[in-house]
Amino acid sequence: MVGLDDMASAIKGAQKNIEKIQAEIQQAEAIGESGAGLVKVTINGAYKCLKISIDPSLITGDVDKKMLEDLICVAYDNAVEKIAAIQKEKLGVISNVFQSGFKMPF
Repeated sequence: MVGLDDMASAIKGAQKNIEKIQAEIQQAEAIGESGAGLVKVTINGAYKCLKISIDPSLITGDVDKKMLEDLICVAYDNAVEKIAAIQKEKLGVISNVFQSGFKMPF
Protein backbone atom coordinates (compact mmCIF):
# COMPACT_ATOMS: atom_id res chain seq x y z
CA MET A 1 0.00 0.00 0.00
CA VAL A 2 1.22 3.47 -0.86
CA GLY A 3 1.85 5.75 2.12
CA LEU A 4 0.93 9.41 2.30
CA ASP A 5 4.61 10.40 2.22
CA ASP A 6 5.09 8.41 -0.99
CA MET A 7 2.00 9.99 -2.48
CA ALA A 8 3.14 13.51 -1.49
CA SER A 9 6.55 12.86 -3.07
CA ALA A 10 4.91 11.59 -6.24
CA ILE A 11 2.69 14.67 -6.42
CA LYS A 12 5.67 17.01 -5.89
CA GLY A 13 7.59 15.17 -8.61
CA ALA A 14 4.65 15.41 -10.98
CA GLN A 15 4.30 19.12 -10.21
CA LYS A 16 7.96 19.71 -11.06
CA ASN A 17 7.52 17.81 -14.32
CA ILE A 18 4.44 19.86 -15.17
CA GLU A 19 6.31 23.11 -14.50
CA LYS A 20 9.21 21.93 -16.67
CA ILE A 21 6.87 20.98 -19.50
CA GLN A 22 5.01 24.29 -19.23
CA ALA A 23 8.32 26.14 -19.52
CA GLU A 24 9.21 24.07 -22.59
CA ILE A 25 5.86 24.92 -24.14
CA GLN A 26 6.37 28.63 -23.47
CA GLN A 27 9.72 28.45 -25.30
CA ALA A 28 8.37 26.45 -28.24
CA GLU A 29 7.99 28.22 -31.55
CA ALA A 30 5.71 27.50 -34.47
CA ILE A 31 5.52 28.97 -37.95
CA GLY A 32 2.11 29.25 -39.55
CA GLU A 33 1.74 29.81 -43.28
CA SER A 34 -0.88 30.95 -45.72
CA GLY A 35 -1.06 31.82 -49.39
CA ALA A 36 1.22 28.89 -50.30
CA GLY A 37 3.89 30.22 -47.94
CA LEU A 38 3.70 33.84 -49.06
CA VAL A 39 2.74 34.90 -45.53
CA LYS A 40 4.41 33.37 -42.47
CA VAL A 41 3.76 34.10 -38.81
CA THR A 42 6.03 32.85 -36.05
CA ILE A 43 4.64 32.61 -32.52
CA ASN A 44 5.81 31.13 -29.24
CA GLY A 45 4.02 28.88 -26.77
CA ALA A 46 2.55 31.91 -25.03
CA TYR A 47 0.95 32.85 -28.37
CA LYS A 48 3.14 35.94 -28.65
CA CYS A 49 3.79 36.91 -32.23
CA LEU A 50 7.55 36.88 -32.79
CA LYS A 51 7.76 37.54 -36.51
CA ILE A 52 5.65 38.15 -39.59
CA SER A 53 7.11 37.53 -43.03
CA ILE A 54 5.28 38.79 -46.11
CA ASP A 55 6.53 37.98 -49.57
CA PRO A 56 7.35 41.23 -51.44
CA SER A 57 5.07 40.24 -54.30
CA LEU A 58 2.09 40.73 -51.99
CA ILE A 59 3.14 44.24 -51.08
CA THR A 60 3.90 45.48 -54.58
CA GLY A 61 1.31 43.43 -56.41
CA ASP A 62 -2.42 43.85 -56.80
CA VAL A 63 -3.26 42.27 -53.44
CA ASP A 64 -5.70 44.45 -51.57
CA LYS A 65 -5.43 45.31 -47.89
CA LYS A 66 -8.29 43.03 -46.83
CA MET A 67 -6.78 40.00 -48.57
CA LEU A 68 -3.40 40.61 -46.94
CA GLU A 69 -5.06 40.94 -43.52
CA ASP A 70 -6.90 37.67 -44.11
CA LEU A 71 -3.67 35.91 -45.10
CA ILE A 72 -2.01 37.12 -41.91
CA CYS A 73 -4.94 35.88 -39.81
CA VAL A 74 -4.88 32.47 -41.49
CA ALA A 75 -1.12 32.16 -40.98
CA TYR A 76 -1.49 33.11 -37.30
CA ASP A 77 -4.30 30.58 -36.82
CA ASN A 78 -2.13 27.92 -38.47
CA ALA A 79 0.69 28.69 -36.02
CA VAL A 80 -1.76 28.48 -33.10
CA GLU A 81 -2.84 25.02 -34.26
CA LYS A 82 0.79 23.92 -34.29
CA ILE A 83 1.38 25.26 -30.76
CA ALA A 84 -1.78 23.49 -29.59
CA ALA A 85 -0.44 20.23 -31.05
CA ILE A 86 2.85 20.74 -29.19
CA GLN A 87 0.92 21.36 -25.97
CA LYS A 88 -1.20 18.27 -26.47
CA GLU A 89 1.84 16.13 -27.16
CA LYS A 90 3.83 17.38 -24.17
CA LEU A 91 0.92 17.41 -21.73
CA GLY A 92 -0.18 14.01 -22.96
CA VAL A 93 2.96 12.58 -21.40
CA ILE A 94 1.75 13.76 -17.99
CA SER A 95 -1.71 12.39 -18.59
CA ASN A 96 -0.25 8.99 -19.48
CA VAL A 97 1.80 8.95 -16.27
CA PHE A 98 -1.26 9.60 -14.17
CA GLN A 99 -3.37 7.06 -16.03
CA SER A 100 -0.83 4.26 -16.00
CA GLY A 101 1.33 4.60 -12.93
CA PHE A 102 -0.31 6.82 -10.36
CA LYS A 103 -2.87 4.85 -8.43
CA MET A 104 -4.73 6.31 -5.50
CA PRO A 105 -4.74 4.08 -2.39
CA PHE A 106 -8.50 4.29 -1.94
